[in-house]
Amino acid sequence: MKSPEKTAIALEAYNAPSTEPNALQSGLDALRVSGGKGIFTLASGLSQDELFVSGLPHALYVSGESQPLVETLGLRKVTPHNFLVLRAEASAETEAGGIYLAPRPLPHGPGVFLPQLIVDLAKAGGRGPEQAEFLLERFLKALPFRGDSS
Repeated sequence: MKSPEKTAIALEAYNAPSTEPNALQSGLDALRVSGGKGIFTLASGLSQDELFVSGLPHALYVSGESQPLVETLGLRKVTPHNFLVLRAEASAETEAGGIYLAPRPLPHGPGVFLPQLIVDLAKAGGRGPEQAEFLLERFLKALPFRGDSS
């Protein structure tokens, strides 16, 4: 979380008129139809019970052409920005330890694996680090504890 490295090497910031699950699903579907691939992170990577802070942007890692997504969601390059289109570093754009590893099912499509979501939130600025700490605590509490056998 504290590493200066970022998974997203490029981002485009937009305003989305709707970030409701059905709109997000439609955008992802349009991306897939055009041969692209995507996975949600930041606010749209959270399940309802994981949400701890407000004001986080929604985001989608995109592999392929983003124009179908932009058109379907009606994304505009105006402020306030509430939706980010992210491009992952080439080595992270994989299922083998990258952003597509162990996708989490969400109502609107796949979300990044919880450890990746925690890292993305920690780098997001604003209240992202606070949300990341909350998720990290939940993640660690859920891990099986192995006591000292001596």
